[in-house]
Amino acid sequence: MDLPVRFQCYEELSESQKEERYHNFHFVNLKGTDLKPLLRDKFRPVLKTSGFGRISDSLAIRVVEPHYVHCLQLTFSSKQAGRFFVRGGIALDFLPLSKGSEFTPKGLRLDTDCLFTKDMTLPNGNPEFDNGTDLAEADQTIDYLVSSFRDFDRDYFSRFVHFPSPLDSLGVDFVRNFASLIARNSASEYGTWGATEKLFTLRLAMVHVFLGNTSPSRQLLEYGLANYELLGLKTRYEQLLRELL
Repeated sequence: MDLPVRFQCYEELSESQKEERYHNFHFVNLKGTDLKPLLRDKFRPVLKTSGFGRISDSLAIRVVEPHYVHCLQLTFSSKQAGRFFVRGGIALDFLPLSKGSEFTPKGLRLDTDCLFTKDMTLPNGNPEFDNGTDLAEADQTIDYLVSSFRDFDRDYFSRFVHFPSPLDSLGVDFVRNFASLIARNSASEYGTWGATEKLFTLRLAMVHVFLGNTSPSRQLLEYGLANYELLGLKTRYEQLLRELL
């Protein structure tokens, strides 16, 4: 697909195009408040039809029975106000939130409470959605946003529909390989972990405890205790491991 220059990846631009993009992001493009009516009229109905409910101005979730929760967050850039980003996440309704409180949809935060997160991108892999310099360009941006969401819903969210698949197959080897990918600034097919590696490992162990899979949960906890500086999480690791013995 041939995308307008404003949607092309930064590294593919000429120096003059990079300068123009920087200038537009800072001084020319419409701001997030200008796009809100278009998002309300063109994007939010698509989310609603797809089963997503609005939690806040930036976050929508979809509960997929029995336990998966799909999250979608749209964030306007604070440093360069002429663009926005969209990120998806996978949470589970039986896992506590990051501060240890019981799961509630309204308390959910994508960056800290999801097991996995992943950028939603344009067809060329660019995660930057350019607001546009006028309403016509903004309208085109929302069209690309809708199309990108449908692709993301089909290719990513659909992996997490039939609980416990694929989580029941993930253990220490996955965590080890996952960390290696992140260290190389890459990601797995499931995206990246939400919050931190040590919290991800704990949550995956809790999933296996929930499923009654004692061996992989114990292995994950022992791996975390042996390889991470857990600080405040150490007590939670040790307590869960004692419950398995």
